[in-house]
Amino acid sequence: MDFRFGLRMLLKTPGFTAVAILSLALGIGANTAIFSLVNAILLKMLPVPNPEQMVVLTNRSASGVNIGMSNGVRDNLTTREFEALRANTGIFAGIFASQSQVNRRDVEIGGLAPEPVRMRLVSAGYFEALKTRMAAGRSFTGTDDRGPGTAPYAVASYDFWQRRFGGSSKIFDDTIQAGRATLRVIGVAEPRFRGEAVGPAPDLWIPLNMQPQLMPGRNWLRDDPEHPFEKVSWLHVLGRLKPGVTVKQAQANVDLAFARVVADEFAGLPENERKEATRQSVKISEASTGVSSFRGDATEPLFVLMGIVAMVLLIACANVANLLLARATARQKEIDIRLALGAQRARVIRQFLAESILLAVLGGIGGVGLAYLGVTALLKFLQTGPDGVPLDVSPDWRVMTFSVVVSLLRNLNAELLLSMS
Repeated sequence: MDFRFGLRMLLKTPGFTAVAILSLALGIGANTAIFSLVNAILLKMLPVPNPEQMVVLTNRSASGVNIGMSNGVRDNLTTREFEALRANTGIFAGIFASQSQVNRRDVEIGGLAPEPVRMRLVSAGYFEALKTRMAAGRSFTGTDDRGPGTAPYAVASYDFWQRRFGGSSKIFDDTIQAGRATLRVIGVAEPRFRGEAVGPAPDLWIPLNMQPQLMPGRNWLRDDPEHPFEKVSWLHVLGRLKPGVTVKQAQANVDLAFARVVADEFAGLPENERKEATRQSVKISEASTGVSSFRGDATEPLFVLMGIVAMVLLIACANVANLLLARATARQKEIDIRLALGAQRARVIRQFLAESILLAVLGGIGGVGLAYLGVTALLKFLQTGPDGVPLDVSPDWRVMTFSVVVSLLRNLNAELLLSMS
């Protein structure tokens, strides 16, 4: 009854109702839009089964290639170090390596003119460890990896398949000329899968052993034993823990395995040089939300934006409180008559609270609509240009909970400001 009466009162004053709802919608919409980006970049789980089992052995924010000596906690690993860890650790249900950055290269598809394509080199077992399925075809496995240049295959992203081939089977027929490699697509990843990294998503995943053909020049697959201080560190290494294995147990296991790898790398050096060279380690951390250098660059600006839009919401609350105060003053005669007829003060307060909740709900609905428009505009900005960043900002329980909480807090703040006035 309170809500029905409150709705009639709001419809009786359409000017006040429209201004109040618009003020709330702007504040809630701005906060929800920015939080949607925060959720997509920092909080959203990888779209794979049991993402809580995923861990990263390297720096989740590092990218690029480092040639030379590295001491302390390693950012990236070499191919040799990854292969040694894969062979000597039994605590992972699956372990894989991937290039720590996405390459954008011009390739020829089906003999046509060169066109830009994003690609990432990954080890055999990549898709198996992540437990992601194929929308079409198959992924490459360990049986495809028989040495450098022996796996001229690629797995395409679903978005690339739709964008470039219109979802047709022609993708499996056309060859892709990239560098000195002639590749053939053997599979298409499922629609939501964009890899283990947040940020620029690859169009193609290609086996690691194709690196010398894709990027002619230095062979990153093998270290030069005569120059141990010039090794190439370029790989992220991630693993899926076996059920029941903790990060602490995995760290102890990997510490032993990595110490053996490093000791073997520098075994021929004099004692004093070997002691300094082997001061290296890896640090395991959870990777349920993936890895990305983009995350590190975006974190501070996102929180600055969250602070700004939070101030916008506070201003909206103050404006609505002033509107409610003016409205309450105009309804003072109505309130006096209610009290004179025997209405209890708590009953009158409950009526006004019901009207305020209605405003919060309507403002929240409008805010979600404005948030959708805001996120769409921000995504177009982020995706503009060759290095655009596609993000999955589809709403989940975090975004919906945030929207509800912000709407209710807005209601509480407005009521508090009104009571103080």
